[in-house]
Amino acid sequence: MISARLQLLVKTGIFWMLFFILSRIFFLVYNWEFTVQLPFEDILGSMLYGFKLDGSLTGYLLFFLALILVVTITATGKLISPIVNSYQWIFILLFTLLTVIDAELYKNWGFRIDNTVLLYLKTPKESLASTQLWLIILLIIVFAAFSYSAIKIYQKFIGSSATKINPAKWYFFPLFLLAAGVMIIPIRGGLGIAPINVGAVFFSKLGFANHAAVNVGWNFGKSLTEMNQVELPGFYEQQEAKNTVHQLLESSGVSTHQLLRNDSASVLIIILESFTGKVIAPLGGNTSATPNFTKLAKEGVLFDRMYATGDRSDKGIVGILSGYPAQPTTSIIKYTSKSEKLPQLSRFFKEYNYQTAFYYGGDINFANMNSYFVSGAYDELITQNNFEESQRTTKWGVHDRWVFKKLQKDLSQTKKPFFTVMFTLSSHDPFDVPHKSNYTGSDWDSRYLNAIHYTDSCLGAFIESAKKTHWWENTLVVLVADHGSKYQQVAYSSPEKFHIPMLWLGGALKQTDTVISSTCSQIDIPLMISNQLNKNYSGTNFAKDVLSGQEPFAFYAFNNGFGFVNDSTYFVWDLDLGNFILNKDVSPQVSKQGKSYLQEVLVDFSNR
Repeated sequence: MISARLQLLVKTGIFWMLFFILSRIFFLVYNWEFTVQLPFEDILGSMLYGFKLDGSLTGYLLFFLALILVVTITATGKLISPIVNSYQWIFILLFTLLTVIDAELYKNWGFRIDNTVLLYLKTPKESLASTQLWLIILLIIVFAAFSYSAIKIYQKFIGSSATKINPAKWYFFPLFLLAAGVMIIPIRGGLGIAPINVGAVFFSKLGFANHAAVNVGWNFGKSLTEMNQVELPGFYEQQEAKNTVHQLLESSGVSTHQLLRNDSASVLIIILESFTGKVIAPLGGNTSATPNFTKLAKEGVLFDRMYATGDRSDKGIVGILSGYPAQPTTSIIKYTSKSEKLPQLSRFFKEYNYQTAFYYGGDINFANMNSYFVSGAYDELITQNNFEESQRTTKWGVHDRWVFKKLQKDLSQTKKPFFTVMFTLSSHDPFDVPHKSNYTGSDWDSRYLNAIHYTDSCLGAFIESAKKTHWWENTLVVLVADHGSKYQQVAYSSPEKFHIPMLWLGGALKQTDTVISSTCSQIDIPLMISNQLNKNYSGTNFAKDVLSGQEPFAFYAFNNGFGFVNDSTYFVWDLDLGNFILNKDVSPQVSKQGKSYLQEVLVDFSNR
């Protein structure tokens, strides 16, 4: 009677450890393009080091199973069996679902699935828009086959054991209570003072090897417990970090570049979806994908060392329009109570009697953007709902061509200064653009380049038409990307991935064919524009204006890590690993600047 219960615990423990090993193998095989780049010892290391989190999650599962056996100590197998089996089946289905979804998401996100995915579940149609139908079907088949096989194996070797359990005497109650208590050891990762964390399985200089070692179920569960928390890194005493950031952002007070003719110009910001610097020829990128952007670069002011603050649209938009840095493990746009307190360029320009509008051909509810833009008090929010059904020909909504046409029509009717933002969408995965392909092949890179080429053609046509309008002569047009791209399999955390274009155009400029090579960030845009217009933007405490003599640098965040770049060097820090993963001869002073900056950003985020 006791042996049957103990056998059930032992067999279940073995089952889950094998399940997690197979899940890791599936992850490695599914992401084969990354796996083949690993040396064999790192592949083996990801399996061995991964046992730590596998054991921790198995400990959780056995802990609750032991409690079930405690509560049912006097019950028969007939009662216990359906309870135990249902408990196991639920977690088999859950962890299989996480395993399959995570393997696909990693190709695009570059990190293991966490609570970030919940942000996109509110708009499932838009969230699935970047996934092709055949892939969805394939993933469903894989999920069904994986979970069915796991349940069958469980039932054959373990599930039937529960029916053999006989009632036990009450004095065996403490034994199984002790068994549950013992599970605290693997749950915590041993007998040490500190509990286990993701960093415990990091062992390699290669990020993918470390990521493969992470148990996806453990990682997802841990992130759920931290949804409304942001862990402060505590690199330095708070006042010391604050002083370092203050010194970093000190202005010389000398305006080095006055680019605008007057201080009453209208402003049009066009946010280009996924336009990495690697597709912009003047930035050393692909020479054929963006011919119009390349041509326009000669007609304006190109910032060739611009960096995105984050790796997703929700972070980039807040960076561009509020001047607020991205956070490593969350996104402020998820928290309406925090994001509505952010400054926004739209409200700033309304104080000066500008007409304000935002244009996006998709669903503005995606990623909680609606609450952010509503709090921006725009006069008009133009979304897919403002277009004919026949024009919604992409999974994301309305292609860029039609949105540019509406933007052009509306601007031609304006009679006072305006602040307008347009966010493109056609260059978002799955790249189903109404455009004859200029690139052979159906691989991701080719489809991406074709979509970029389409948006570039729409942009070029819009600008050429705009030059003939009444509003062009007194307008600053800012072209900037929301974030970079994984194009050419660039490393998820490298500065290269966050390097994006920014180009200033328009009749309001008093100089053209100019390149500014000072390192800057999306979050600097509100301050730079307001200074050029001789207006006081009381924004966040993290932006600088490289046009006014401030020290050039850029900070960016990715999943539980950050990068810091200046004109001569850079470093990338992994918060899980607690160490550099990239370091280009960084001095202790630069390291302190970057770490202090992150610390102050997270303190500010927590206090909002």
